[in-house]
Amino acid sequence: MHDLEETEGVLIGSGSYFVRLKRLATPYGDDHFTSVLIKAHAGPFQANLRDDSFDNFKAFHSQLNAIYKYLSGSAELCSYEKFTLTMTARRGDVSVCVKLVDSGMQQSKLSFKFLIDQSFLPKIIRDFENEFLNGEKPTRS
Repeated sequence: MHDLEETEGVLIGSGSYFVRLKRLATPYGDDHFTSVLIKAHAGPFQANLRDDSFDNFKAFHSQLNAIYKYLSGSAELCSYEKFTLTMTARRGDVSVCVKLVDSGMQQSKLSFKFLIDQSFLPKIIRDFENEFLNGEKPTRS
């Protein structure tokens, strides 16, 4: 398992409540799914996992831009297996809801919410573009 450096990927949140997403590769050598390393912290609880089933980056990016522009609405990034991230804007506050599920036999779960200010959105959008929408895809790791 890879470990995320503190400056890698897309950081959403700060302090002891955050989720960090890092693009790894397309797991099957095609353009259908992308692997993402997810690091989540919720106070004393944390999870690190790899999910190989993401494919809705453009829709999430579009939704993020809309909630920044209108300061209302929702953006959702989810995988087919283990992860859901929902960001809901209302009057300058953005509620972030994170859900992770381990696909092993025990089905361990981590679910948490936190608030960020809308002023975080431009950096999140820019970092998301750089990590998931621009440039060459990383090789499989």
